[in-house]
Amino acid sequence: VSVDCFFDNIELMVVPEQCSSADLNRDGELNFFDVSQFLAAYSSNDPVAEFTGDCQLDFFDVSAFLSAYSAGCP
Repeated sequence: VSVDCFFDNIELMVVPEQCSSADLNRDGELNFFDVSQFLAAYSSNDPVAEFTGDCQLDFFDVSAFLSAYSAGCP
């Protein structure tokens, strides 16, 4: 079996590593912008705000985000 694949308009994007799971904007710092992004994601039911892994957005996700945020970056 032979498969030929052709791609157009391929982009390679290098995304910096997060310093913490709470570093939502991946800038290597925990600050207001991460909190703002979490709140926006949470209020719009964006899966980015799902921190507990139970596929539900609820208080436990807020609590898990705040725990990760307060733990800081290593």
